[in-house]
Amino acid sequence: FRVYVSENLTPRVQRCIEPSEFLLLVGGLPEVGDKQLAQWRQHTRYEGGASASMPLVSWFWEVVHPFSHEERAKLLAFTTGSPRPPAVGFERLSGFNGSFCPFTICLATSRDGQRLPTASTCFNKLFLPRYANAAELKTKLLNAISCSTFAEGAAAEA
Repeated sequence: FRVYVSENLTPRVQRCIEPSEFLLLVGGLPEVGDKQLAQWRQHTRYEGGASASMPLVSWFWEVVHPFSHEERAKLLAFTTGSPRPPAVGFERLSGFNGSFCPFTICLATSRDGQRLPTASTCFNKLFLPRYANAAELKTKLLNAISCSTFAEGAAAEA
């Protein structure tokens, strides 16, 4: 770390920032606590027929709230590509090219409630099928975030 900093940051910048602060800026916060979850929800956008007031979206936040820090991190990684909340806050979440790209919940185009949720990490989008209830959403969401590879997800989907 010190080699990278000494070779890539000017002496002036090195005097202005502690190594721990630099790691926080580069890597994000260490966990998704209740404060970060509230901020995540506050700065979420909705598209494709989804809205904050619809039952499916309410169930989503009700299901995610009691998740452990590890499950929240898996969900964040599943949807954004990073398990850590952004150090600059969810209001300034960036996408694949570094530009502003808010977390977005969309209704999946498939009306098949048996399918798993999918995500587009480049654009911080979560696509939710239309589930019948919160319990079904929770089961499918946990299944989706527990798959570590595409092949596992495809097998779980079958």
